[in-house]
Amino acid sequence: MTVSDLWVKLCGITQAEDAHCAHRAGVDAVGLVFVPQSPRSLTLDQAKALDQRMDDGLERVGLFMDAPSDWVAAVLDTIRLDRLQFHGSESANECERYGMPYIKALGFADVAGASADDRPMRQAQWLARAHQYRQADALLIDSHGSGQMGGSGETSDWQALSYTARQLDRPWILAGGLRPDNVAQALIEVDPHGIDLSSGVETQPGIKDHGKINELMRSLERVASHQDRTSDDG
Repeated sequence: MTVSDLWVKLCGITQAEDAHCAHRAGVDAVGLVFVPQSPRSLTLDQAKALDQRMDDGLERVGLFMDAPSDWVAAVLDTIRLDRLQFHGSESANECERYGMPYIKALGFADVAGASADDRPMRQAQWLARAHQYRQADALLIDSHGSGQMGGSGETSDWQALSYTARQLDRPWILAGGLRPDNVAQALIEVDPHGIDLSSGVETQPGIKDHGKINELMRSLERVASHQDRTSDDG
């Protein structure tokens, strides 16, 4: 896996200007949150206004958490989404019922916070749950606990995560506490297929810092350049 292949998503977009900046910077996807308890959540009217101003070529991912099916349907009737992302206790069947590509988010805090004696059991339980989502495009591994929302800005135990993620049979996305100044180290330590940032490129929840977005992408370019030089030397 090289940085040039890395999928980059910014979550919690609420303003068209932030989506434009992300697109210009080379971000692949943006996340639109439809979880009422989140400070980044959108109403249908807000989502519709945002949808009308979004750039073509920028993937749109809709985030839900244990949402009633009629709420998901209402969002899909209002705006175009390319993928769904589920953050709650949704079963594989519930994620698949909409006939759309999806990402399943799984919190890793229960494993990362376990004692040395308990960790092997927690890892086995976590992997058993992860393997249930066989039709998911990817798994998103966040630093929060099971059934919680992301966006906290807290990082995970990357060493434990790296060991566990190597046992997955599908692409996975790293989230939780990523920032322009630590993303390079995260890529070195855990080698994900994608990254997902929210608070790490914000001035406040839902309001993105354009300077941080551009700094993030420059950091990724530096890592990619280093990998290219290392490959040439080899």
